[in-house]
Amino acid sequence: MRERLGIMWTLGLGGFLTGCIGAFFPQALSGGYGWLEMAILGQVPAMMLVAIILGKTLSTSMTIGSGMSGGMFAPALLVGGMSGGVVGQIAHDFWPNIATQPGSYVLVGMAAFFSGIAKAPIGPLIMVCELSRGYGLLAPLMIASALCIALCRKVSLYDNQVESKFDSPAHAADATVNVLEDLSVSERYTPGTPAVLEACSTLGVVADLMRNNEGRSFPVRGEDGRICGILDIHRVRSLVFEESLFDLVVAQEMMGPLFSVKPTEDLYSALLKFAESGYSQLPVFANGHEGGCVPDEGELLGMLDRSAVFAAYASGIQRVRSLQHQGEDPAIPPQKVCSL
Repeated sequence: MRERLGIMWTLGLGGFLTGCIGAFFPQALSGGYGWLEMAILGQVPAMMLVAIILGKTLSTSMTIGSGMSGGMFAPALLVGGMSGGVVGQIAHDFWPNIATQPGSYVLVGMAAFFSGIAKAPIGPLIMVCELSRGYGLLAPLMIASALCIALCRKVSLYDNQVESKFDSPAHAADATVNVLEDLSVSERYTPGTPAVLEACSTLGVVADLMRNNEGRSFPVRGEDGRICGILDIHRVRSLVFEESLFDLVVAQEMMGPLFSVKPTEDLYSALLKFAESGYSQLPVFANGHEGGCVPDEGELLGMLDRSAVFAAYASGIQRVRSLQHQGEDPAIPPQKVCSL
């Protein structure tokens, strides 16, 4: 109709019809929260509840259908609450020993109707618990909400509502493609032979190495020539100022377990190892090892920095978003979801 009559005439006609409804039945106007409160207290007869349902549905349809500005949240709560009130009063009339509090049906109907029609069950659950100041209605509300959602699967209050947040452009960042699984360690690690501590190195040697080296995690080599641990500067930060301990504490006593990566591993696996170990850097070996020792330092290829993994993630996300804005397929499997 708007295409045929124009926006001005449809707005005027919608306003006129809504005004006519309000002139003969003013209860159909306003937000309706006062009527909800009265229905909860049992002060509205059943026929008036039915009239409010019909009047509010008609007036809201006139307002929204004509293109005027109007919300649907309050009308949905009102229609749902009045519907629950009708059921509650009828149940109370026929089974007064079972439906002892018909006002509770208003709260349940209000929240269950909105849960089904808007596909949003969590908010109404919290809202009813806050309004009733208890959890007594939680079980019936969950059952009613589940039933409404099942019955309203093909109906939605919002025309452009998608199936889930993963189908919504607004939530594209919440389902970010895991770009780290498509990047390998070989692309981001720093090649070369890093500083390696001997297991018998004293705290004084460690402190001197920390002052003269930019590294933050150092592989530790045992007496048999095998690397069997990592000394992270965060573990010894509080000790380097205790000069009395410089000749008493050795690297083997301060090191942590060995975590390493291979050049062929993806950066997501490396990220998990960073999270588990807490290290700032991980050694890169031709054959990765965990929890044991590496045969000799000849297999040590370099160090992978945690900041390099984050930088790779940031650049990958920027690339994916730019492709999404251009309407192109990022060509990365959607089932790989990353939640940093």
